[in-house]
Amino acid sequence: HMGTAWYVDRTSLTVQKYEPPQYIIAVNVISANSAVGDERDFYNGGSGTIRNVSTKRFFYNWDLRQMYVEGNTANDWRLLPPTGSWAETGISMPAGEIAFYLAYHMKFYGSKKFYDRFLNKNVDVFTDSFYTRIP
Repeated sequence: HMGTAWYVDRTSLTVQKYEPPQYIIAVNVISANSAVGDERDFYNGGSGTIRNVSTKRFFYNWDLRQMYVEGNTANDWRLLPPTGSWAETGISMPAGEIAFYLAYHMKFYGSKKFYDRFLNKNVDVFTDSFYTRIP
């Protein structure tokens, strides 16, 4: 992933289901390649090339505090475990967290600590610094 950055397009966000505790949000996620092969260049005003724009749909259950991303077919939901590995969550989990925060100004997984079996302790999945970077 060297030289690649992902962005949530806030202008594309649509709330498709608002039935607390259940929510569905769709948002476009953009991947871009840095012109110099280093994703940090984007933070310094560097230019790059948009590689892909894909619409991601996220399903949330607030009471169970579970987030899902839709697979390749409609309503094919895959759990994004809060302390899952990059292989399990990839860019989907932070994109889903950003989408929820943009829609409701509330933290989803970032609103509580979760037990991490590998670390054998409760951890913050998203810290406050994650949310301060959301414009």
